[in-house]
Amino acid sequence: MARSKYVPLRRTDRNLIGGTVARLRQQQALTQQDLAGRAAVVGWVISRDAVKRIESGEREVTDIDIKFLAQALRVPPAVLLEKLEEQPKLAGLRPSGGKTPKPAAPIKAPSRRSGGGMGL
Repeated sequence: MARSKYVPLRRTDRNLIGGTVARLRQQQALTQQDLAGRAAVVGWVISRDAVKRIESGEREVTDIDIKFLAQALRVPPAVLLEKLEEQPKLAGLRPSGGKTPKPAAPIKAPSRRSGGGMGL
């Protein structure tokens, strides 16, 4: 039997603002390196590769990242968050077929037995 080669999947669903960042950057005629440079000016050291990964959705973005991206793009942070309601739902949030999953069984706490344990 021939073994298949492992090919890692690239996840592109790690943020919802990457497309907006790319659009705003392109509207301002900035390269990804230019945006990384502007970010450094406002106090956020980020590489061109990290900007690329944000724009493609491969990198997660925190609230602090949004603040610095907005400053670097010279827009209010709310602009980066606009139109999120219009974006498609992320895959995996609801099981296929629209069925509601059954709740997990409650976890039982271990019973405490007198005299057991550490010999105290």
